[in-house]
Amino acid sequence: MLTTYKGYNGEITIEEVVLTISRTGLAARAAFGKNLEPVVIPLQAISGVRLKPATRLMNGWLHLLVGGEEAPELVASTATSNSHTVLFTHKNRGAFDELHRWLETVIAKNVADGVNASAFHVTAQGGHVGRFDRLTAKANTFIAQVAESETARKQDAGILFEGTSHDSGRNAKVTLYSDRLERVKEAKRSSFSSARQDVEVTPTRSITSVQATKDGLSFTKVTAYASGNNISFRFRHDEASKFKDALMALILQGSPPPPLPPKQQPDVMDQLRKLAELREAGVVSEDEFLAKKAELLARL
Repeated sequence: MLTTYKGYNGEITIEEVVLTISRTGLAARAAFGKNLEPVVIPLQAISGVRLKPATRLMNGWLHLLVGGEEAPELVASTATSNSHTVLFTHKNRGAFDELHRWLETVIAKNVADGVNASAFHVTAQGGHVGRFDRLTAKANTFIAQVAESETARKQDAGILFEGTSHDSGRNAKVTLYSDRLERVKEAKRSSFSSARQDVEVTPTRSITSVQATKDGLSFTKVTAYASGNNISFRFRHDEASKFKDALMALILQGSPPPPLPPKQQPDVMDQLRKLAELREAGVVSEDEFLAKKAELLARL
């Protein structure tokens, strides 16, 4: 596993059981000077994570708490030069939202396993030291266990899909259950904003169809058509495909089979004409003709 999240003054790379913060570019040199050595952090050393969302006018930041340290008070000026913090722009907000959620899952797994984060050390360039070396075998399965834990959580909660819709203004958390579709827009954290949390719930039984159309280079617009209400989401391409497939499966599962076509009833007058032709040809007798005629007329 090798995943990189590029920010404004550095990037975060996750490989196997370690997270590396690298500094590149003018913004990094302005904040850190010559001290640009990568910082290597074992995942089991991470005890907390904080995220300040980016806006179109101001960069956001993601800050890691390591070894059980207390969260410092961070503002724009101190976040810029903090060695465990990476700034990111509004364009990269979705990726860092996803990284934030994943790191919270890692931390929850650390807590569940009783991991002592302070026993692990962070180095520049040097990698792993202390107890981390002696726990390599266990650590190699750590990522797989986190993924299994996340899958189990979704199954226990009955979650069929979970993702982020990159809506105008505020991103929204989208969760699909078998009986409902939820969209939650979190309250803005800015002290200058009065926007509160918005929650929208749609019963899946009211959704009749779903459509996906490309929306720019990175996103796909997915529209769920419900009775009296059409709901649009804006996902990254991979999430859009998963969401559409999950929702379509629910729609097909809940749709009754199409009714059988009505059985065609033979035309009585046409049958009477054919019956008269058979009598004229001597194929049926007069008595047979009258009996069958009475039966056909009774159907009218």
